[in-house]
Parts: sequence; structure tokens; C-alpha cells
Amino acid sequence: MVRNYIFDLDELSKVLDIKTDEFKINDNIELDTKNYYKNFSGETPKNWINSKNELYWYLKLRFISSKSIEQYFEQIKLKKDKWRPYWPSNLDS
Repeated sequence: MVRNYIFDLDELSKVLDIKTDEFKINDNIELDTKNYYKNFSGETPKNWINSKNELYWYLKLRFISSKSIEQYFEQIKLKKDKWRPYWPSNLDS
């Protein structure tokens, strides 16, 4: 089952110090290989993340490595739309 985790884009952008127009609203950012997605579709948020620290722990509790989370924050700042975390199985692809 695919689960969409929808965050408040304005709040998340403010917390991460990223302009909302740096996100492509129609795209999802893949978080991991277990079908967790951050969905910026403009729908009512189901999960509210009020700080970068909360987002960090939200991802960490889903077994995403600290290295991958930091890469994720960096990729957002670099305006990348898609990101896959580091997994050993991704090395060959």
C-alpha cells in the first residue's frame, strides 16, 4: 500500500529556509524504497512538521540514515525534484 505523507509546504519551506517556488508542486519527492512519499500537491496536510528537527526524526524513525537525510536537505536546497536515499542496493544502478 502506498501512503502519502502530506506536509504543509509553506511551513516546511519556512523551517528549511527554502522558497516554496523551489518545489515543483505537481511532483512528489521519493523518500525511500518502502513507498513513503512527501507530496506537495496542495492538499490539506495530514502530517504537520513544524521544525527541521521534527522532519529529521520523522525520517529517522522510518529507518532513513542520517547521511541520507542530510543529502535530502542538500538536494532540496539545490532545487532537485527527485531524490532517492543511499541504499547499498542503489550502488549498482
